[in-house]
Amino acid sequence: MKRNICVLLVMLMLSFMFGCNKSYHVTIVGAEDIITDLKESYRKGEKVRLTVMNEVDSVIAAYIGSEELEHKETETGQQYFTFIMPDHDVEVAIESRQKEKPYGFSDCLLIYSYTSGAIDSAKEYPYGYNQMDVMYQPDTNRYVLVARYACGTDKEFMEWFNTPSALNERIEEIITRYDMTDWDNVQDTVSLDGVMLTFYFERDGVPYYLTTEKMPLNGREAFDEISMAMNDYLLDY
Repeated sequence: MKRNICVLLVMLMLSFMFGCNKSYHVTIVGAEDIITDLKESYRKGEKVRLTVMNEVDSVIAAYIGSEELEHKETETGQQYFTFIMPDHDVEVAIESRQKEKPYGFSDCLLIYSYTSGAIDSAKEYPYGYNQMDVMYQPDTNRYVLVARYACGTDKEFMEWFNTPSALNERIEEIITRYDMTDWDNVQDTVSLDGVMLTFYFERDGVPYYLTTEKMPLNGREAFDEISMAMNDYLLDY
């Protein structure tokens, strides 16, 4: 009886040991040639990192079933995804979120431009900046949202997305609601120290270039709404 119990315990221990060491495979579907650090196998609970090749300019999306993995980027702009390995093989679907590039931006008309960044005494952005431009392409009759950003280096990163005209309607509503065409005539103004926000637009052929150096008391709210409107459409193309 004791011998049987000992044998059973040994079998349970071996089963537990081999079970813990069992590894599983990750299969990439759709664009397996752009993932650079896929290992042969992973154990349950191990953190899996899928890094996209530096040469890929498109914004990549990754899915496990219907669940989209969180898109992350390093300080140099390299894209990657992470997830925790379950106790079974996993299939990750990769797809591009930028099917085609727009024509040269020199052919586009600038409609709106929003910029944010920490400035120095020379009114420059030594620590990086984020700029979002809504541009119109006459040849294709479409709008493009161009996002440019830098992280305190000379290298600028850029992404672009086709956007619906609904974005323009939303921005125009914000401009009207905050009476942004009359900001130059406001008597009681405030300024934002350290961080510079700018917004460019035209109304009836007249250009307006607004900054947080001189704005109404609710001016920061207007800038924040413009920023949120553009960010909401970054992936709507």
